[in-house]
Amino acid sequence: MLRKELIKEVANGSGHTEKAVREVFEATVEQVLKALAQGRSVMLLGLGKISVVHRGPKKARNIHTGEVVMVPPRNVATLRPSDAVGAAINVAV
Repeated sequence: MLRKELIKEVANGSGHTEKAVREVFEATVEQVLKALAQGRSVMLLGLGKISVVHRGPKKARNIHTGEVVMVPPRNVATLRPSDAVGAAINVAV
């Protein structure tokens, strides 16, 4: 589902305008990104927990040349889905 489709569905389901839903969505994304940039986790009830994990430097191999290169340390975002997400995606199994 694209962002535009999500906004339209939420607007239809909530009775709010698409413009209002888009503004709230954009403000929510902005606040989530600010929290992650500060190293804080964000818990979205019903969806899961987004957190930042530090990955140290590691060796990797260039698959084209076979040369060993060092991958620099970095922070990555991880999402741990909630039980509700697991239940929703396993309904039709």
